[in-house]
Amino acid sequence: MARKTQRAELSLSADQRGKLEQISKARKAP
Repeated sequence: MARKTQRAELSLSADQRGKLEQISKARKAP
């Protein structure tokens, strides 16, 4: 069970990271 929760957290963090990167790129873009 611990592994499943860890995997879920990792996938969520990765998704959030991707969204943050897109936002930062959009802001940097002129």
